[in-house]
Amino acid sequence: DLNLGWGIINQSLGKTNNGGVQWSFYSFDPVCPTCSMNDIYFHNPNTGYTAGDYWNSGQNMGYMFMFKTTNAGLNWMQKFVYQSNANPYAPQLGHMFFPDNLMQVGYALGSYEIYAGLYKTTNSGENWSFKKQFSIQSNYQWFTSIDTGWITSTQGRLMFTSDGGSNFITYPNGINSE
Repeated sequence: DLNLGWGIINQSLGKTNNGGVQWSFYSFDPVCPTCSMNDIYFHNPNTGYTAGDYWNSGQNMGYMFMFKTTNAGLNWMQKFVYQSNANPYAPQLGHMFFPDNLMQVGYALGSYEIYAGLYKTTNSGENWSFKKQFSIQSNYQWFTSIDTGWITSTQGRLMFTSDGGSNFITYPNGINSE
């Protein structure tokens, strides 16, 4: 459906059914009133995911989270939460991608110090596990299959895996096309 679209606007999710002419907004209040949404991914009109983070200064605790919907955004179920009190910054969870048509295998990127790395699901986002820690800040991923993928970093590095994220080859200066 070319008219259906989702986006992140401030701390709410926006949905359009008419190509962006009008938008409906969804918030996670009161479940997560201060959540910062970092990414949204829909595989079909009904099933989608959103990922983000928030910092609770009263508890001195940061959280990464992921929510899933199976009814076009009417209800969202929390599927992943990780908390840390290591420092005054929330670990961030973002860029999600599901390379297989069945949406069994999916990946998400975590950032900030010990949380920087690849998170993986093999059961349609019901459970997520920390697959690989990175010493550099990653910002984008693209998988061409459930095993083969590329990840870019904010330092201009390119990382490649052919075994589902267990091992990576790092190209420290990117790839030169010449």
